[in-house]
Amino acid sequence: MATSTENKALILTNKKDLYGVEAKVFRNKQALYEERADIETNHDLIWRNYHSAFQGNRQMANLNTDGIFKNRRELLAAMVITDCPIQANYRASHMNKQKIEYLDNRSKLNEKVANVNATMTGINAELIEINKAIMCANAMIVAFNTEQLEKNSKWLNEAGTLEAAMKAATPDDNKTKIAANASRINEIADRARANNKAIHESLEGKIQANKDLICANKDKIEAHRQTIKANAATIRENQKKVMEKLYGNVESKYQPK
Repeated sequence: MATSTENKALILTNKKDLYGVEAKVFRNKQALYEERADIETNHDLIWRNYHSAFQGNRQMANLNTDGIFKNRRELLAAMVITDCPIQANYRASHMNKQKIEYLDNRSKLNEKVANVNATMTGINAELIEINKAIMCANAMIVAFNTEQLEKNSKWLNEAGTLEAAMKAATPDDNKTKIAANASRINEIADRARANNKAIHESLEGKIQANKDLICANKDKIEAHRQTIKANAATIRENQKKVMEKLYGNVESKYQPK
């Protein structure tokens, strides 16, 4: 048979264990939200790279492509040919060739865009599942709060219920409850250790690795931007030469700059 003195000692042990477990649980909570902040930062950096590459570099590079082929069309159209059908066919075949080159490149780019779209669709599906998981966790919080509110309401609305249960308790009843508490404390401690391991061994390494890749991609995007700008400068110089070749000394206030 249990005694109140024995139960008091066991309760103190549980209380001390709870203090330590509580520290582990809240340390994990802090680490997880710190990681979430890093993950969100990576997410924002990825989207910055995405917009910089797709809305910035891609559009600038496409404009360069258009400028290159416009210059080429102008040069071909301005070719002086005689009535010789060989020369006419030469120019016509080159007109077709430059259009083939343009469309070949465009069709290959379309394939790349289609593949990216498919990948993004898959990512969206994963994000939907992540949102479902968050909603599930939120539902757990709501269900837990509802259950605990019902207990509070019962104790508040049914006067004497809590006091009556306390007066009816025996040392053996208390010992059973104390043992059950100890068991649950151990379960929480095991879960906290597993969570801690996942945080430090898995997530942190991947988050940093992702950040390193994001930063490397940012540098590549910037390097591409510089090449695109250099190409644009060359295109402008070629535009000036095309104008001089086609129109000679004709005055114009709209010179490429």
